[in-house]
Amino acid sequence: MCPSSTWRWRVSGTDLHASVTSLQWIVDSYALAFAALMLSAGSLGDRFGTRRLFVGGLALFGLASLACAFSADATQLIVARAVQGIGAAAMLPNSLGAAERRLRPRFACAGAHGRTVGRRARNPSRRGRSSAAC
Repeated sequence: MCPSSTWRWRVSGTDLHASVTSLQWIVDSYALAFAALMLSAGSLGDRFGTRRLFVGGLALFGLASLACAFSADATQLIVARAVQGIGAAAMLPNSLGAAERRLRPRFACAGAHGRTVGRRARNPSRRGRSSAAC
């Protein structure tokens, strides 16, 4: 931990009148909610659509960030950080699903080229078919 980040936590701890335990919960509530809900959010994205859950998670994360900025005490900050973790858990697996769907034709093209190069590397005297699909 660099000195500047330690200083920031000390300032926020005194501003919020938070104990060391509360400061630890501020950090851990995000990680706990994120880790606990990431797999469930991925299956919900398969059921209801990855884009819908990604946008919902992004909106939830943004609103929770505003709640973090305007929290008056440590308890409000802990709850807002947990809600941020829920939003992040909705975003991460669904962003990967959306990227996979969007880039699938490019991956298929790269696979076709890879098969052609592999055939020629295995038997250079034999002419393999070129992949004209891409």
